[in-house]
Amino acid sequence: TAICIIMDIRHPNQPADLVFLEACKALQIPIHILLNKADKLSKNQAMQACMAYEKTAAFQSLPHGSVQIFSARTRQGFETLGAKLQDWCA
Repeated sequence: TAICIIMDIRHPNQPADLVFLEACKALQIPIHILLNKADKLSKNQAMQACMAYEKTAAFQSLPHGSVQIFSARTRQGFETLGAKLQDWCA
C-alpha cells in the first residue's frame, strides 16, 4: 500500500494535508507528494518551492516520503510519477 497526495505548490501543507500526512505516518504508509500547478511558477521558483518543501517538518517526519514537482496541465512530472508507481508495483 502506498499513496500519492496532490498539493498546490503555492499552498502546501494545508490543515487537511497535515492530518492526512500524520495518518500515513502513523500507519507507516509510503507517500509520494505531487506539488501540482508547477506551471504557475517559473522553473526556478518551482525548484525552490520543492526544495523548501523537503525541509518542512511535515515532510521530514515522514519515514517513507518523497516529493516531486508536477503539472497536470503541461504534463510536467508525468514520467517521474510513472517511474515511482512502477517502483511501488515491482
